[in-house]
Formats: sequence, C-alpha cells, structure tokens
Amino acid sequence: MTKDIQCKVIRMETLAEKTLIEKKLMALASRYLPDSILYNDQVTVEPLSGDAGFRRYFRLATKPSVLGVSATPEKEDWVAFMRVSSLLNSLGINVPTIYAADLLSGQLLIEDLGDELYQKALLDKHSATDLPQLYQDAIDVLHQLSRCEERPAWLPRYSAGLLRQEMELFPLWFVKKLLGYSIDMSESRLLTSSFSYLVGQALDQPQVLVHRDYHCRNLLKVEKRNPGVIDFQDAVWGPVTYDLVSLSRDCYLRWEIARVNEVRDAFAARLHENKILNAEGLTKFPLWFESMSAQRHLKVLGIFARLALRDDKPTYLDDLPLALRYLLETCERDSQLNELGEWIQSRLVPLMEQQPWYVDWRQAGNMVTVW
Repeated sequence: MTKDIQCKVIRMETLAEKTLIEKKLMALASRYLPDSILYNDQVTVEPLSGDAGFRRYFRLATKPSVLGVSATPEKEDWVAFMRVSSLLNSLGINVPTIYAADLLSGQLLIEDLGDELYQKALLDKHSATDLPQLYQDAIDVLHQLSRCEERPAWLPRYSAGLLRQEMELFPLWFVKKLLGYSIDMSESRLLTSSFSYLVGQALDQPQVLVHRDYHCRNLLKVEKRNPGVIDFQDAVWGPVTYDLVSLSRDCYLRWEIARVNEVRDAFAARLHENKILNAEGLTKFPLWFESMSAQRHLKVLGIFARLALRDDKPTYLDDLPLALRYLLETCERDSQLNELGEWIQSRLVPLMEQQPWYVDWRQAGNMVTVW
C-alpha cells in the first residue's frame, strides 16, 4: 500500500470515528440533558480543536450550548474526573457541571463555560486593566483548594515516588532523547542528589488539595464565579506551593519577578492567617516555593520533550526555553541547586543552542510578560 493510499485510509477511519462519536453524543443528549437545556434532533455537533491529551471535544448547538467530551476509558480515567469535579464543586469552585456520562464508551456531556482562556484574555491588550482582578480570582481559588480539610481516600498523594518519577522525565526525554546527550555516572549522582533534595523540600510542606496543572490554559474567564477551572482530573494531595508555582511561573507567559515575589508573600501570609502555615512554615515558604519551581520545571522540560517526540506535538518545543529559564533562575537562587544549574549551563545549553526552537534562556518569555 502506498503512502498516499495509507493517508486516505487513515482519514476515512478518522472521519468514521468522528461520526460515530457524534452519534453517541447526540444519543446521550436526547436521553439525559436536563429540561432547562433546549435540544432537538436538528442540533448540530461541532468538533473543537484543542490539545487535551487523548480527549476530543465537541460543541452541541443546544441552548445554552453543551460540550461533548470523548475518550476511551483506556486512555482517560473518567471516574477520577467525576470524583475530582464533585470535590471541587463542593468547595465552591466553578467547574463544568456534568450533565450525563457513559463511562463504558467514554462519552460525557458537560457545561460549556466558553472558550475565553486566561491565556487569550491576558494577552489581549484591551484587557490589561482586568489583570489584577483575574489573577486575584485565580489565587482565591487556590485558597479554596487549601480549605479541603482532609484527603479523600480515593485521592492520590503526591508521594516521593511520584515526585521523583516526574523528574526522571528530564534525563530520559529532554537530555537523552531530545538533546542526544549521554549522562555519565557522576552526572547521574548529581541528578539523584538534586532530586532527593527537591523531594524532601516538597514533602516538608503542608499538604493540601492540588490541581496540578493550574495555569493560563486551564482557567477560563467567565462572567460569574470567575474563573472557570478545567483539566483538573490529575489532582493530588500535595505541597501547598505547587499550584501557586504553576500559576505565577506559567510556562506559556511570564510575570515580572517582583510581582511573583509580591504574590508569593501575600499568599503565604494568608495561609498563615488561615492556620495552614505555622510561623516556621511562613519563614520557609520562599525556599519551598523555589524548590517546587525546580521540581515542576524539570518535569515540564521532560514532558514537553515527550509531547514533541512521542506524541507528534512539536509546538511544545517553543515553550522549552521559558521552562529552562525558570529552572536555571531557581538554581542560581538556591545554593543546594547551584551545581545542577552549572552542569545544565555547561553541558546542555550548548546543545540547545544548536536547536531551531532555542532562544536565549535569559530572554525567554520577555515577549509574553503580562503582569
């Protein structure tokens, strides 16, 4: 079979699959949508573009519109999605209402909160005056998360094993597979020592409910109960600094350093008032914040490399320099990570400089600094 014929078969299979999904969503809608949503057999189903892992999204032209979500149970844990959704809703967080679910086939109908992601709103120059309120709303949600008093039995812990497993993506996918660099024994010991330090710092913190991917692409600007929060199914019970790092050291746009520090300190002070941080924790918070930033961006560098190489999503390569900047800035601030930062700069940066996606890490994000 020639390449052209193969491509035609693939497209036909994809079209057939899409049609089948649409039919399943329409059947689900006709049976289970609440009476408050106007629906008839002439309602159209529009596929939406996006980059949400294995999930595919469709907009049903009901009144108001509804989103259909599709992914096979082998690819997505819909039970986790529904459990976390219920938990967040109980805390007063604005997540999409789930109208109907067919877990056997992996089809859901959920509330349509719109498509004005924070990323779009924050980069719109006409919305500049909204920035303080948009971010304050997002930070308020983090305090709502921290008020979850105890870990539900079904919610995973951000354990030492999981934290380390995430960081191991960095040497495997970023260093070895993307840059083609072979790590020797001494470098392996350096990474192991650095990872152990970062795990210790993470577990030393108060543990709270963590969204785990809380940034401008997973927050929606909405009229009521802003923000709308999405992509929460990987939530865990973990370090109190984690989501604030995700928000204020966003991999897709950059805050001014002074603003990050201001928000960090105000967040810690409020946690102290709410008795989530004690006096010692208040003192340690800036260091915890930096070490959490290092852990997250080691993980991100590995994940973005994997998305490009394994999942054929090369646009993520363009986001690597900003993640690298966050990591190297933290390595400069934390004496325990100085050696790691020096190794990255001496061994890896020269290899990155040969890549078409590379920009000077010291300048990364300057074109999309929003606050």
